[in-house]
Amino acid sequence: MIGRRLVEALDRGDISRLPFAWRFLGERTGGSGKWPVTATTNWTVVWQSNTGVSGVDALTATTADQWDVGEYRTVLVQGSGG
Repeated sequence: MIGRRLVEALDRGDISRLPFAWRFLGERTGGSGKWPVTATTNWTVVWQSNTGVSGVDALTATTADQWDVGEYRTVLVQGSGG
């Protein structure tokens, strides 16, 4: 339904009555045109040496960057999404 309303509004040149806000890339990325991305990964390492010594270590790595995104898509799922 929204897809049809969007097409009709664009055909008329009127997007002011759509049920969502239309924001441009520069506005949404602070003018940079790049999306801020932060990624974090966690590992639990269980190890044992040949001398009988063993242990468990928790490792975390985090990095942040900005990416040019050529296309993105929104996917709607029902329920928990899993």
